Amino acid sequence: MLKRLLVACLVCAVFSVPLRAEDTPASTAPDCVVLLHGLWRNARAMSYIEQQLQQNGYLTVNISYPSTQEPLPVLADTYVDAAVQGCRNQFAPRIHFVTHSMGGILARWYLQSHAMPEAGRMVMLSPPNHGSEWVDWLRDNFLMKPLLGPAGLQLSTDSELLRGLKPLALEVGVITGSGGRGWFGMPEPNDNAVTVASAQLEEMRDFLVVPHNHVNIRRSEQVLRQTLAFLRDGRFAPSSPEPSSLPAPVQEDAAGVTSPQVFGLH
Repeated sequence: MLKRLLVACLVCAVFSVPLRAEDTPASTAPDCVVLLHGLWRNARAMSYIEQQLQQNGYLTVNISYPSTQEPLPVLADTYVDAAVQGCRNQFAPRIHFVTHSMGGILARWYLQSHAMPEAGRMVMLSPPNHGSEWVDWLRDNFLMKPLLGPAGLQLSTDSELLRGLKPLALEVGVITGSGGRGWFGMPEPNDNAVTVASAQLEEMRDFLVVPHNHVNIRRSEQVLRQTLAFLRDGRFAPSSPEPSSLPAPVQEDAAGVTSPQVFGLH
């Protein structure tokens, strides 16, 4: 409880906006996007997407959370809640989510257990909605299992937590990759960590498969443009977008990694 309060206070302090009496933030503020990274990463992993969202007029809250230290519900109730409060402190009329991998499961847990009348849309990148065979492989290897942490273990294909998640009420678009090699006995097509089948949700409004793996999907200009399209229109663009003037994503260095780099749910 103390940790949750401290996290909320920190995020609120960072994203609070000073007001004057003549301000009317509720009617003038743009929408806000909460960005949630995946396992073993931090906020830097979503920085390319965050920068482009800001350039397209969105407020953003891009947080780091300790993905290997707590179970998924604790992470969601502590860190996702703090991020949502960060958007509320900026008086955003609607709050959207853009998530990668584990981050999508955190958002699903949060949304089923917290009232959020200002919820807008969500774009999930490579979410293990029905679990990951890659996690199964790590879990069954006694040398690798400790790397997953409590939350990572809840992303297995037989996860009771995943089976118990309720359908999402907000508009959801899912983008996943088919650029994997089928390692760890994973059915194809996949992105090396999540199969195309596992990424899907019955309630999703739109679905897109791109030729990327689990890591470079969040650095893809094509994926970024489709993310912006869904947040704007509630659907992905039906045809190839115009040639881009977007800058190329900066390659991440060690600062974007928060624990040993085992290939998979980064």
